[in-house]
Amino acid sequence: MKIQLLPFSLFLLMFKFFNKNKESVVITEYSVIKRYKKKKRFHSGLSAKQSFMLEFNCLNSLKDTFECICGYGEHFPKILDYNLKKLELVLSYMGPTIYSLDPLVLNIPDLKLQCECIVQNLKNAGVKHLDIHKNNLCLYNNVLGLIDFDIAHLENEEIYSDLIKRRLNYFGNSQREYVNNLLKTILF
Repeated sequence: MKIQLLPFSLFLLMFKFFNKNKESVVITEYSVIKRYKKKKRFHSGLSAKQSFMLEFNCLNSLKDTFECICGYGEHFPKILDYNLKKLELVLSYMGPTIYSLDPLVLNIPDLKLQCECIVQNLKNAGVKHLDIHKNNLCLYNNVLGLIDFDIAHLENEEIYSDLIKRRLNYFGNSQREYVNNLLKTILF
């Protein structure tokens, strides 16, 4: 996957011509365009269309049930636009990943409260994110964000992948354990 930071003025030009043959992510100041390469099977075991639909459905469920309990605002990307035929999602930008930030100056206000808010909203939406690591956690204006829902499970939906089934069994249902794992991911 290629990631490229672009000034907003180049957005339209790059959107039209960027990397037609590979899966890609284009980032502007305001949005992220995520493209799923059509005939590729992802490491999750899902097809491009299944990955696209899983992320689309998880983000819509989160949008429909979101209630901020920490006072910091949105912790998940919003779908700004999509193209099912091209398997493209245009998502709100959530900031740089925790992985890309200097751990010595990383200061996330009310970290435990923000993690609890994320976990509570995942639970309310019936979403289990099964790929939490420092490249899927972002920070923008002191708001912790969780991205990349193509290895996840949406309650009451069929499981199409052995990897997702294994991770679902491994992570279990404990909300306290989930918050602690999220905190460990950020801090260590």
